[in-house]
Amino acid sequence: MASSLAGGCLVGPDYTAPKADVAEAWLDVAGPPAADEARWWQTLGDPALDRLVEEALAQNLTLRQAGLRVLRARALRGIEVGRFFPQSQAAASPTE
Repeated sequence: MASSLAGGCLVGPDYTAPKADVAEAWLDVAGPPAADEARWWQTLGDPALDRLVEEALAQNLTLRQAGLRVLRARALRGIEVGRFFPQSQAAASPTE
């Protein structure tokens, strides 16, 4: 039974992976959108949607900012976890 299930995971001998168009380097910040695309939601004429989109855009983070927040949260968590364990300090001094 296992051999019949494993056969479904195989590909033919002439399989080639499909090509994907990708950028040569990471694009951190894209250029500004075209003027007609910048505020496309306003064509719907909904003031509540306008308010929600403006709020979302104001709170939107770049990938770098979001990543730094994750690293900061992990570091703060490590500090708090360390407080659960007993703390001891040893001092060494030369004896005569």
